[in-house]
Amino acid sequence: MSELDVPSAILGQVSRTNSLMRVQDASFDGLDLSWSYHPDKGLDMINVDTEFDSS
Repeated sequence: MSELDVPSAILGQVSRTNSLMRVQDASFDGLDLSWSYHPDKGLDMINVDTEFDSS
């Protein structure tokens, strides 16, 4: 996450996520983040670059 320069407010959201909260979302600097937490499997996160041009 440090390589992406994720803001501390979002890092706080991620660290406070528990298994009852389902999928959480946040966006910053053209990145959409979605994550969930499971006590047995840990953190699962998807990062999407919304500014990526595939052409």
